[in-house]
Amino acid sequence: MPAKRGVTATAARTMILALPGVTEGVSYGTPPWSLGKKFIARFRDHDTLVVVTCGAFGTMHAIVLVPIWSRLLGGLPFTIAGAAAATWCFTELRRGPWQSWPWLRAGLAFGLGAWLALLPVTAAGIGFRTSGLHAAHGDLETTLEFMLAALTGGALGWWLLRTRRGALAAATFLATLLAVQAGPVPVGNGRRPMIVFLSLAVIYSVCGLGLSAIAGRAARTSAHSPDHP
Repeated sequence: MPAKRGVTATAARTMILALPGVTEGVSYGTPPWSLGKKFIARFRDHDTLVVVTCGAFGTMHAIVLVPIWSRLLGGLPFTIAGAAAATWCFTELRRGPWQSWPWLRAGLAFGLGAWLALLPVTAAGIGFRTSGLHAAHGDLETTLEFMLAALTGGALGWWLLRTRRGALAAATFLATLLAVQAGPVPVGNGRRPMIVFLSLAVIYSVCGLGLSAIAGRAARTSAHSPDHP
């Protein structure tokens, strides 16, 4: 029997527990993880990561910086849009260069890749704040940041997929992801914003794993459907 490829449950558990303040419990015979009292994720069937809530970011922000619970509901439309954009972009990649990849490997690459793709706009945000553009022309700064995120996503999408549709999907996803996290994290403001930014690498990786698990199960269900050709 060939060895299983992809991200193992042990590796996923290690990444989740790397988040500061994460605790592990038991729910329905499987391990869930929480930050404080907020649920983040759990395994299903002992090997498939299935659920990550947007409360992870709010909890991390509350622990490291200040509570923003009252503003999380206002960001729910962006979260829904981000989930739709992520699904579109991930689907395009699965139809293209990642078609032969194991689902969990593709999910991890997608989540971590999204975080890495935000590095240029994060660096630009530092420059905008240092130059005084953030204080003097906040609206212009926001416009430039979203343009840079979209251009970065579009360039990566074209590089990976070589199609306009793929470039548009990646551009839409990265710009929407920037909106979900309310702009680039101001990592130049000190140690705590840097911790939040680094924690997003883990959160986005876990989200990518969850997306790949859901998409993989949907694909397998479709393949076994009586209507499937």
